[in-house]
Amino acid sequence: MDDRSDPADPRYGTALLASWSQRMPDVDASSVPLCAMTIALGRQMELFLESLVKPMGYQLSEYRLLVALYTHEPEGMTPVQLNRILRQTSAGITKTTARIEQQGLIRRRPNPADNRSVLIELTEEGERVIGTLCSHVAREQNKKMAWLQEEQKEAALKGVRVLLQALR
Repeated sequence: MDDRSDPADPRYGTALLASWSQRMPDVDASSVPLCAMTIALGRQMELFLESLVKPMGYQLSEYRLLVALYTHEPEGMTPVQLNRILRQTSAGITKTTARIEQQGLIRRRPNPADNRSVLIELTEEGERVIGTLCSHVAREQNKKMAWLQEEQKEAALKGVRVLLQALR
């Protein structure tokens, strides 16, 4: 089996670009490998995180929402603020919020700055749960990335930051 169809294979980008060039010689497809590999990286990271939080009884969307609340605004966040971070639809955030609220991990309260909005905040139980989840995930992420040297981690982080800014 040819591994050039695996985005992790060093030959993938070249093979993908050659394929595009052959099929569409008049199209500049020079960014296609980078975009395709970025999509694959995102999906691979989702699968990795799901494998960590699912056995603990949580969906990835629940984990991501809890992390956003845990790490961004201790006084709570509006659904609009959560959407900005999570890049999830309003309906998706509403469903995720409802599931987590039923578990007693978050609560909604009126937003004192805007009476048309609510603030979503962690409960004490939510703080405990997400603290445990974050510790577990951080340990496993460190294990997964242990083979990288510090300068490689910094270069990768810089590259991802540049890509995110380019896609704004």
